[in-house]
Amino acid sequence: MDIHFGCRRARPVERPVRRRDRNTSALPGSADGFQDTFILIGPSQTPGVGYLSVTGLATVESGTRYRLVVAVGNRLDAAPGAVTLALTVNGSVVVSNVVVPGAVPDGTFTDFDVSFVTQPVADASVGGSLGILMSMTGSTTDTLKANLNNVRLSASPVPESSSAWVISAGLAGIAWKCRRSGPPRRRVPSRGAV
Repeated sequence: MDIHFGCRRARPVERPVRRRDRNTSALPGSADGFQDTFILIGPSQTPGVGYLSVTGLATVESGTRYRLVVAVGNRLDAAPGAVTLALTVNGSVVVSNVVVPGAVPDGTFTDFDVSFVTQPVADASVGGSLGILMSMTGSTTDTLKANLNNVRLSASPVPESSSAWVISAGLAGIAWKCRRSGPPRRRVPSRGAV
């Protein structure tokens, strides 16, 4: 399962992107230009905190690794505050990653990720509704803007630990057998034998 999220469609990287400053160069870093949104906070906008949330993306399954990857951008005219990327189940945050101010170089995008693995048996998350939460916090006196691009959510099966144990035990047994038998030995007749 791969889920791609985007609030608005931007031009692809292969085509020049016209910006207000008339710069037509390709998007920098890991941005792809297909999915683009932003969070803006400041004195004339939402003061102190802003967020984007999407719920109901999938039903959480057992033995699965869920991974969210987002290209976070740092504009030249408005730097981002602390950006939080989180995966949620039934609206509650299961795991999150905070991108601190200064982690993304000026004028670029950098990929950040967050992931969690559900257990094959007795995991409370199984059957819940998967969602993502992207938020930013910062000063109420400065204007901060986090550009979010190329948002990717993937789910991949994780092999059961019991299967891995059986395979490891089998390989250990083969290694032990080979070590014990070793190379064939030559028999040397004893001295008094005819």
